[in-house]
Amino acid sequence: MRANTKTEVITFHDNMVIIEKGHTHSEHSWEYQRSWAKIFIKTPEHRGHPKRIFIRSHGKELELGAFLNKQDKESFKGTSINCLFARFLR
Repeated sequence: MRANTKTEVITFHDNMVIIEKGHTHSEHSWEYQRSWAKIFIKTPEHRGHPKRIFIRSHGKELELGAFLNKQDKESFKGTSINCLFARFLR
């Protein structure tokens, strides 16, 4: 049985967003073109379930922070959106 050791690293480069997921280390990696990537929220189908955060680009979609609690998801949502668009605000 694994302890709660999920890890998710999101790296924002000038032209790419790289997401790495795994347990204690990176086991899977996804790349998205930053200029086409969008962060969006899916509302839950059932009342009381948490909202879900996704990144999407060119038909590829990936949930982000699925293991976070509601408060941490709210904080992460704002931070990730700001990071995605930060290069346009320079």
